Amino acid sequence: MKYKILAVATGLLLAASLTSLPPAFADANYGPVKNNDTLWDIASRQRPSYAISVPQMMAAIRAQNPDAFINGDINKLKKGIHLQIPVIPDVQQNANKQASQDSLHAEMTRLREQLSTEQQRSADLSKQLASLQANQAATTAEPTQDQAQVAQLQNALMIKLQTELTELKQQLQAKDARIAELETASAQVAALPTTNATPEQTQQADAAVQAELTELKQLLEQRDTHIQNLQASLREASISIKRQYAESQTLHARLKELEPGNTAAAPPPPAEPGSTPPPA
Repeated sequence: MKYKILAVATGLLLAASLTSLPPAFADANYGPVKNNDTLWDIASRQRPSYAISVPQMMAAIRAQNPDAFINGDINKLKKGIHLQIPVIPDVQQNANKQASQDSLHAEMTRLREQLSTEQQRSADLSKQLASLQANQAATTAEPTQDQAQVAQLQNALMIKLQTELTELKQQLQAKDARIAELETASAQVAALPTTNATPEQTQQADAAVQAELTELKQLLEQRDTHIQNLQASLREASISIKRQYAESQTLHARLKELEPGNTAAAPPPPAEPGSTPPPA
């Protein structure tokens, strides 16, 4: 009986030791890949050691899962698949300096494309805001009995623009954090030993990475300045709408005085930015 108990206890201890193996020595998988997953995020979460940079882990995952990418593009990870996560020996074997630099460059390219898309989105917001301001000027120049209703519609559009602008600003803040991660990763990659490159080639490659990071910072600063200008314009539009509403109330009071039998209720005030606009 003692031997049976001892055998069971030994088996439990052995099972516990196997399940508690560190990631460096345990086989691991990740999946299924979700729609919002990127290779950078997966590599950042799944790397077996913080001493390994995210670009190194990206290169190792790519080498171990060659069929996981559409047309071999590192930025086009297939959705719904399972990835084999490499352990430290595999990372050291597959993630040399050149492969890590390629992964770093791929992430910066993806970030630049996203900034370009958001630039187009902010340009569209600028056009909508300019149209809103032009309509406000026209309405103020030619006041009508429907001025209050026009002010309500303009206010609803302004709230929509403010919501989109807030979302855009949050996305840019996330990219600001990502650029900080890229700076840390680039320093780790630059410290890797070179393989088949001359010192001049290595220096040029490291300088190219730094130039890309500087360009991304400048693009991000430009987008942030543009968003600040849009926010200022939206505040001006909000003040104009409130003034327009006050004028419509005055006009409504005058019409009521001229028509004693008129029992129409005064128009409701425009909603504050960020609140739910009333139904049209």
